[in-house]
Amino acid sequence: MTSNTNILTPRHSTNPESVRSISGFTRPANTTEYAAGDCIFDTVATGVIQFDNVGASGSITNASVFMFDIETANLELYIFDEEPTNFGDNTALALVAGDMNRLVGVFDLADANKRLAAAALALYEADDQGAISYTSTDGKLYGVLVTRSVFTPASGTAYGASLHLQVDGHI
Repeated sequence: MTSNTNILTPRHSTNPESVRSISGFTRPANTTEYAAGDCIFDTVATGVIQFDNVGASGSITNASVFMFDIETANLELYIFDEEPTNFGDNTALALVAGDMNRLVGVFDLADANKRLAAAALALYEADDQGAISYTSTDGKLYGVLVTRSVFTPASGTAYGASLHLQVDGHI
């Protein structure tokens, strides 16, 4: 497995069942246009986004993604409870049959829900689609970030993805 090098620190509330697992990466230093259905990742080599400290089971109550780029983009965050097929930056998402039993859910991160937090920082939050239950044998969840629209990214853009969780029991 190749997971991204996390540039961010996970955060926990005083309630050990409430967790925000966050993972961040910097995409490659290029401005190669994304086609609809392309993956966004930190390298053209294959890998996945890894979310740590999620416990053995629980519910994902929401997801969010930020990027230091304000281009118009419709994104999706695919979440898996075991490592799925790995994809490189700017490659088309092509899940295989074996990924289907690993898929927990997909969060729609529409450009219409984007908030500009600063001159070059966009925050995407998923529509309220209800909690998604998961189980994890290793206390991790895995993600693949996909664009559903064509856009040209800024070179070397930093991204972060957060899962907001209610964990069953203690981590």
